[in-house]
Amino acid sequence: MSLEREVVQLLRNSHALRHASFRVGTAWMTPRRLQRVADAIDQDQIQVVKGEPTNGGEAMYDYTQDCIVTSSQNMSAPGIRGLMIHDCVHAANDMEAYTMSRLDDESCAFLTQVVYLRDNSATHRQMPYTQNRLFGALARAADTLRLCSPLSAEQITMVRRAILETPLYSDIQGRRIRYNGL
Repeated sequence: MSLEREVVQLLRNSHALRHASFRVGTAWMTPRRLQRVADAIDQDQIQVVKGEPTNGGEAMYDYTQDCIVTSSQNMSAPGIRGLMIHDCVHAANDMEAYTMSRLDDESCAFLTQVVYLRDNSATHRQMPYTQNRLFGALARAADTLRLCSPLSAEQITMVRRAILETPLYSDIQGRRIRYNGL
């Protein structure tokens, strides 16, 4: 099965993502937004390809090319599936040509990723909040969302701080991203 088909199935069939509905500042997530990404992949408006992400990670969304790039072809690993979901959140923002805070954009993508992981990976479900600061903040917030409860201002602040303490994202405070649409 192609990477694109696997991502489409992931977005359409994940029980956890059907309940991912929340707002973080200037960014938000709804199940419908992820379904629209699946439709765009089906219609070849967004590509999913194997390659080397320029961000040094295992996956990234390139909004200038409307393309998710991943170095992995093993979509069966929950961690890779989580990364695909993370990048599909960025794709959803790009589809609608939003301009938003980079920190809110990443917060929304990470939260959606961890909602999925807490629901679909025994390793991540059992991982304690103390595993590391970023995962702890995200897991606490994701567990709140999984209960269909709104996030508190304190939880959002904890998520934002933890992301800013991560070297890859330490310079995004105050920056904005202007997605250009598909």
